[in-house]
Amino acid sequence: MFSFFKKSKINRIDDKIWFTNDYKINALIKEAQSLAAKNEIAVIVAFFRQTLQEFETRLSSSAIAYRLLSHPYDFSAAPAVINITRASTLTETSLVEQLFKNNTAVNLLFLEHYPLYATEDAVLKRIEEQTPSTTNVCFYSSLDDEILKSFGGERLKEIIQKLGMQESETISHAMITKAITNAQKKIQQSVQNEMPTESQQQWFTYNYKQ
Repeated sequence: MFSFFKKSKINRIDDKIWFTNDYKINALIKEAQSLAAKNEIAVIVAFFRQTLQEFETRLSSSAIAYRLLSHPYDFSAAPAVINITRASTLTETSLVEQLFKNNTAVNLLFLEHYPLYATEDAVLKRIEEQTPSTTNVCFYSSLDDEILKSFGGERLKEIIQKLGMQESETISHAMITKAITNAQKKIQQSVQNEMPTESQQQWFTYNYKQ
């Protein structure tokens, strides 16, 4: 049947949340390596410079091969390493064109959410405008993240522990993804003049007064 509605090229997978940042990073690396083994491009994305630097340090200390995407790169060969970049880099047309060259499967794994919904949404829309095929997008978070703490992450942690879940288990549900979106929109209403920062923690310190 003909449809007047344009199908989105962004396949948004429900958020994946872990108890701690350490469990989150371990799971994210494992997923990226699994995708690379299937000849799919896995790009791990951070919004804040400090997040990216800490992740680079983790990869280096674990002797895991990776490349930092800060300029156009030839992805014609099957990926053998983990690719990492900042979200701002993904808005550069030249890099996006290389990423999606020859309709290669691309998976964007975000290390964090941006506190403001509009900023995060703008990045995804820019990517969608420039991509020729479907892109899988998944956000990885932990209950230690500032944005989750802002809407009761500690309380959620207590509830989950009472339910008998292990710290190594992940939480993933459309309702949680929706709750994070609502939290971002609520934070956005309180921010008048945003100050750029190097980390999510600094962002909340300087921009969001509860």
